[in-house]
Amino acid sequence: AEYRIGGSGGETYAGVMDEVVVFLRTLDKNEIAGIQEGMEVFLAAVALAVAAIPEGLSVVSLLAMVVGVKKMAKENVLVKRLNSINTLGSVDIIVSDKTGTITKGELTLKEIVGDASKYGSFFSISGSKDPVENAIFSKFGRENRISYSGRDFQLNKEIPFDYGTLSSRRVFCNGDESLVFLKGAPESIFEKFPPCEGDFSQILKDAHEYMLKGYRVIGLAVVHSTPKKSNLVCVGLALFEDPVRKESKEIVAKLRQLGIAFVMATGDHKNTAKKVAE
Repeated sequence: AEYRIGGSGGETYAGVMDEVVVFLRTLDKNEIAGIQEGMEVFLAAVALAVAAIPEGLSVVSLLAMVVGVKKMAKENVLVKRLNSINTLGSVDIIVSDKTGTITKGELTLKEIVGDASKYGSFFSISGSKDPVENAIFSKFGRENRISYSGRDFQLNKEIPFDYGTLSSRRVFCNGDESLVFLKGAPESIFEKFPPCEGDFSQILKDAHEYMLKGYRVIGLAVVHSTPKKSNLVCVGLALFEDPVRKESKEIVAKLRQLGIAFVMATGDHKNTAKKVAE
């Protein structure tokens, strides 16, 4: 039978139904054995129907994407463009941030290990939205004045975290003297000091061990400077926790079952990331 693609919808669909009926009659006459074989022929009839009305493919595709959007909405996922449903269907690898996605994004300071613990209220920088700064402030508060060696030092300036030095600092001054409170990646903090200030191999080893336990570890140091010299007052390690979401493991397992590779991206130390991934 011939079908007019550009004709009226009634004639087109009538012709399609005729073709489907022919296939159904074929099933009866030849007495095809088995439900599976019968379904294959029926699917062939449906495929022919779709081929006979290519103008209907766009409608079918649109409806399929709408159904996909509806299902995504039930999972609290808002889809802005329908075509993204098609793109999602072809995904074979997902890269996700760790903090706030794999973990809860609720960074808390568990403790400060070392002599720097007594200076906890002098390390957090004001006006920062960095979760590290907020966690320190929540634990110890923030002070802008300190007494050291019988002299009062006032906050002079704050330098937020710099990706070049991997550290931040607060500087307190009294005349030409200063107290600097440093924090950042343990390696970047402790490698700044000359060997005469001490052996930092043990504290770096401790930092790596804490990272293997899943902590986010920040190095701390306090430095006293005069016009003639600078000396290291004390050091320490700040241990932060960010709990892993309960559903993360299940979601990653489902992705793997679907053949989708999962990659976790993070700026944390590789030992911390490894523990979280486990």
